[in-house]
Amino acid sequence: MSVEDKQAQRTLSRELFRRQSLDLADVIVSVMRGVGYISGVIRPQSGVYLNMKEEMQILKDMAKKVPGVRDIVIDAKIEQTSKR
Repeated sequence: MSVEDKQAQRTLSRELFRRQSLDLADVIVSVMRGVGYISGVIRPQSGVYLNMKEEMQILKDMAKKVPGVRDIVIDAKIEQTSKR
């Protein structure tokens, strides 16, 4: 992994985890050759009701603003309910 990808990965992770309405505990973030990958399981925090389709678009838009990330792939399972 290049230095630029590693730095973009750290920045992308930091930005994603700012979304406090989402439970991203089971998410893996990586960047390879300028493409950000988000995998794992994305769900709302306990007690929070969200339109997950809108939330995914917000995540994509946030990710594309990260320096060094030119495209984003969300290959995560999207759950509508929080973890029990």
